[in-house]
Amino acid sequence: MRDVCRVILSLCVGFLLVRGLLHSLSAAEASSQTTFTLKTPREVVYWVNPKDLATAGASDWVSGRERDRAAVRVKFGSRVVLHLAKGTTLGQVLEGGFLRPDREFGEGLFVVHAESVREALEESQRLAKRPGVLVSHPVRRRPMKKMGPMI
Repeated sequence: MRDVCRVILSLCVGFLLVRGLLHSLSAAEASSQTTFTLKTPREVVYWVNPKDLATAGASDWVSGRERDRAAVRVKFGSRVVLHLAKGTTLGQVLEGGFLRPDREFGEGLFVVHAESVREALEESQRLAKRPGVLVSHPVRRRPMKKMGPMI
C-alpha cells in the first residue's frame, strides 16, 4: 500500500513540474509576441511575431496563432473583413483610420484594404472596439487538412 501511495505522489509531483515548465515556456514565448484582439464575431486574441510584421508588405501573409488554442494557426493578409450592424455606415467606421474601401459583398459586409499586414491587424483591433462593428479581422488563411484519401 505504501508503494502505491509513493507512486501516486510521484506521478502528481511530476505532472505539476511538467505543467509548470510548460506554463513558463508559453509565458516566455508570449513575451516575444505581439497580441491582437479581433472580432471573428467572437473576440479572439492572436499572437503574431513582431519580426514578421516588420518585413511584411501588402501582398505578404504573416503567420499567427490563437492565444487560447495554440494549435489554431492562421496567416493574416492586408485586407480586412468588416460586418457592420444595421444603421452603421462604412464611412462612419473608417473615419480616422487608414483603411480604404475595396469591396461590398452585401448589406453591411465589406472588405477593406490596408497598406500592410501590420496596419490591417492594428486597424482591425481598433475597429473591433467600435459600436456597430460586429466582425473585424484581417482575411485569414488556414492550413488545409486532408480528411480522406484523394481519388
